[in-house]
Amino acid sequence: MLTAATSVVPPPATGFRVKTTRVPAIDGLRAISIIGVVGFHGSWRGFSNGGLGVDLFFVISGYLITSLLLNEQCIRGQVNLRAFYARRFFRIIPALAVYLLGFSLLCVVVYKDFLDKLLLSLACAAFFVTNIAIGWFDVGVLAAHTWSLSMEEQFYLVFPWLLRCMTYRRLTLMALAVAILTPLWRAALFLVVGPENLPPHRFAYSPDTRLDTIAMGCLLALLLHKGRQRAILARMSGSAAAFVCGAAVIAASCYFSSIACYRYVLHSSVVAVACTMLVAWGAHSSLGLLNAVVASWPMVYCGRISYSLYLWHPAILGIAHRASPHLPPRLACIGDCFIYVGLTLAVAMASYHLVELSALRIKQRYSV
Repeated sequence: MLTAATSVVPPPATGFRVKTTRVPAIDGLRAISIIGVVGFHGSWRGFSNGGLGVDLFFVISGYLITSLLLNEQCIRGQVNLRAFYARRFFRIIPALAVYLLGFSLLCVVVYKDFLDKLLLSLACAAFFVTNIAIGWFDVGVLAAHTWSLSMEEQFYLVFPWLLRCMTYRRLTLMALAVAILTPLWRAALFLVVGPENLPPHRFAYSPDTRLDTIAMGCLLALLLHKGRQRAILARMSGSAAAFVCGAAVIAASCYFSSIACYRYVLHSSVVAVACTMLVAWGAHSSLGLLNAVVASWPMVYCGRISYSLYLWHPAILGIAHRASPHLPPRLACIGDCFIYVGLTLAVAMASYHLVELSALRIKQRYSV
């Protein structure tokens, strides 16, 4: 979920080499997403909808990966699939492997009651099928949060081949079709089968019911790839009004999510459209107070370590919950929060600086 590549502004389709640079506002949006997810899992007051940070991550991932692949196609004439998968390997696998090893040790020492599910859970996470195991088969998987990483890996596995084999027009139409057909498929499941007859996480975790969010990010990158469309979208999305509008749409969608039909069928798609507005703003905003806040160095740094934050925070949350009963009653709630946040930040920073950065230096060898 938090593994999207370096933030870039897509170039016009001219065939000339274009220098790619990080966009701080995109890293800031990653920070907003991971803060929401961490708060949601921690059951913090006011973060009951923080899980929607996953939708923002999906849009960012679809946008960045599509932008980078289109850039490479402009520069080299075609996408080098071997180099792409090498980049994804060094971006994702080292930190994930360290996390799975650390989580296994925690299960042996702390979470001994989890040991009977450990091997199955490690296999689901390592082979990126957690979303299928939970969404389709209702399997009780530890490290269930890796369902979103599984979604992204499945996207990485298929999408570069499609981009390499299809024309720009067909690829754009395909992304649009996925964005439209996915909620229709959710509507069919809701009306014909009924949510009560499906696994409890069928709508939220399954690859076939969550494709529209990543597709919206791909569609944004494809539309921004053409000079005329890019100029129009840049003017529309560069102001703070686009960010405020996107945030307002998310808030309104959360309000109507109490209606079962809307929650199962349309909520995800509406949030995906709103998140696309936020990402479009992040790609084009450069001035103003809002950009100064979102692109500030604490937010950018939080966004850069977001993958490690994502991996480790549920395991640290369990440690905090087990430690808080041993604190004085008045300090139990505050202590739980401080242990959760403090340990998560410490472990994530260690993972980023000791594992991720080393792997990213190797990843650069395969960059365009």
